[in-house]
Amino acid sequence: PSSPSIIWSNPTTRAYLTSYWAYSFASVAQNEAFPLFAMASIGKGLGLQEPAIGTVGTLSGLMYCIGQYFTFSIMMKHLGLVKALRYGALWANAPVIFIPVSLYLPPGWVQISYLSVLMGITMISGSVYLGCNTIGANRTVDSSQRATMNGISSVGTSVGRGLGPIVAGFLVAGCLSSTWIPPQVGGWLVYSILLAMGLVAYLTTLSIPETQD
Repeated sequence: PSSPSIIWSNPTTRAYLTSYWAYSFASVAQNEAFPLFAMASIGKGLGLQEPAIGTVGTLSGLMYCIGQYFTFSIMMKHLGLVKALRYGALWANAPVIFIPVSLYLPPGWVQISYLSVLMGITMISGSVYLGCNTIGANRTVDSSQRATMNGISSVGTSVGRGLGPIVAGFLVAGCLSSTWIPPQVGGWLVYSILLAMGLVAYLTTLSIPETQD
């Protein structure tokens, strides 16, 4: 049988799915918050123009293309599936707290390079997490149940990815435009909350048993 209720009753499958949904929400919120923070006026945000933000995306994407496969292979070989998944979830989220440090760096290539490295780390780590989660979740069900399981996964993921931009928009607007929050404190507050969201996503991975390794 491949009904959603039967698949959901498997605690390991359920752990993978809820972890994936939490990660999807947190990662989209972080991705949506960055350009808003980067474009915000100097004093509140980075005051970057569109070309500079595009350069950050290009450099971090290049770093991702070069490092993703090797990182995934090495982590799977030395850590196993579940530990690699957990480290991926952690390092895909933890570095965001260092993004506001760029407020104090010299504008130009120093700032852009710093942001590119941080974004590259989160992208590579996120890819490790997603790969491990997909492999692990599909191992928890029979081949006849995989289509239904992936359908359930897609529904929850769509909800998380839909809510992420909404939360990010309200969060950045509220923290950076509030008259009650000092300008540069607003950036730190934004990324502290995003970090907390990411750590919740990481904590959900702790309910996944390591028996599959």
